[in-house]
Amino acid sequence: MQGFELLRDVTIGQYLPTGSAVHRLDPRAKLLSACVLIAAITLNSTYSGHAILLLAIAGILTLARIPLGYALRGVRPALPFLVILAIMQLLFFGRSLDPASPALFEYGPVVITAATVKVVIVSILRLLELILLTSAVTFSTTVTELSHGIEGLLRPFQR
Repeated sequence: MQGFELLRDVTIGQYLPTGSAVHRLDPRAKLLSACVLIAAITLNSTYSGHAILLLAIAGILTLARIPLGYALRGVRPALPFLVILAIMQLLFFGRSLDPASPALFEYGPVVITAATVKVVIVSILRLLELILLTSAVTFSTTVTELSHGIEGLLRPFQR
């Protein structure tokens, strides 16, 4: 039973029936909207753009009547991965991103530049946004609705 203790904080995939307008949306619309937001998350590399995306996701969660604290609890299992990712990027990118970027820290072969710090912050923001967006979709859509939505979106590709 101790194995289930690790899954206590995993909230991705759990449906929360709140009866909100987001819950009543067509699952195809939710999936298409999520795809557009995923593209925006992936293509964006500015801090202001990520702030806007985080606000949009927080707005979606609020409209779905999902407590932000509950949604953020789903990020907790990913924190060790995010920390390891940040450390690896800080240690191994060095001057390869932008040789002209000023060094913030230098010790032997380890060089941390302003460009490296920006890449680390943007990477972490992207992963947080993807986790929260995925949570928002699964909090407001049952597995059956998701499968019907995917089936409906793929219908034009039938023979």
